[in-house]
Amino acid sequence: MSKEELVSSIKSELFTRGYTYEQFLQLDSQMKHGSQQLLVCLGWLIYHLKLIESCMKKCLQTESVLDYDDTSSLYKNEKISEEKFNSKEQNQIKQAMRINSKLRFSLRRLHGLVIENANLQHQVKIQHSQNKRKSNFV
Repeated sequence: MSKEELVSSIKSELFTRGYTYEQFLQLDSQMKHGSQQLLVCLGWLIYHLKLIESCMKKCLQTESVLDYDDTSSLYKNEKISEEKFNSKEQNQIKQAMRINSKLRFSLRRLHGLVIENANLQHQVKIQHSQNKRKSNFV
């Protein structure tokens, strides 16, 4: 497939799935511009396909908790014995994993908001100092 055919195919497939964002559909077939539209499209597709939910469901259906342990790469695999947990323990572990994921997401969001707040405060200070200079000359 040529690049133009591939772009056209992707656009038509997304349109049939319900993606009707005009700025994306109006992009030229060379796709030299439009990275923001591509990111919006990707986010829509991830949400629409429920990709995150299906990945979490797959992770939570496993028998071994060690498969998704963040620190498991620090240990040699032959020294770790996989333990079987009863259903009550598995439910508690799954709940802890969900809470951990929510906490991590919230912390990432908070970090982004702190950075955005700092940037806005910086812009306000710059604007304030520029206005002060202008008033001194008048």
